[in-house]
Amino acid sequence: MSQETGKVKTMAIIASILFVSGIFGGILIAKGPLNPPKTAQSSAAYQLDLVITTNNWYNNSVGYQPAYFVVQGGKLMSSATISIPGNVPVFVTITDYDNGSAGVASPQYANVTGTSGNTVLIVNNTNVNSTASSANQGINVNGGYLASQVPASLIAHTFTVFSDGKVVLNIPVLPSSVEFATFTLPPGHYEWHCEGLCGSGPYGLEGAMTAVGWMAGTVIVN
Repeated sequence: MSQETGKVKTMAIIASILFVSGIFGGILIAKGPLNPPKTAQSSAAYQLDLVITTNNWYNNSVGYQPAYFVVQGGKLMSSATISIPGNVPVFVTITDYDNGSAGVASPQYANVTGTSGNTVLIVNNTNVNSTASSANQGINVNGGYLASQVPASLIAHTFTVFSDGKVVLNIPVLPSSVEFATFTLPPGHYEWHCEGLCGSGPYGLEGAMTAVGWMAGTVIVN
């Protein structure tokens, strides 16, 4: 395993632990109205952790491309097939290490669709200051906001799920952000795609954008 791969895996694990177990809880306590549905924190809910990294070698002509990964057992796993339970609240965390925006081909992908309340909780480096407290009690995080729509020009990626060509879930992802949402899907087979123009080619629609396990794949809901 290369030093870069090890670094990315370590960052993903730390992000998942801090934001899901500790920091996220602190934000929700401080921001009462931002509390997720209680089902998202219950034993009946399912936790889905997605990570977007950038330094992934695609091929000699394209070079590096961004890619989605699923965090399972402390490891980054392929996103080619994402399996989740049906008719159960899925609490998804998306950690994006990509610090650049790509925009989207259609303005509809700037809207949050299919999540609880059609909203997403966004924590990013424009409104979060992480510093050691004077009492040396660890990291204090302030910020985070609920959004039902974001500026299309600021989108780095999306996590968009389709059923028979219809959008049933769309979460726009901002650069250098951690985002939280809850959604529920009935059993079935779905397709997922990133609808950000984040690939190669003159319009960003090639390379990773067309590759399964990079910016596309299948969601199996059992």
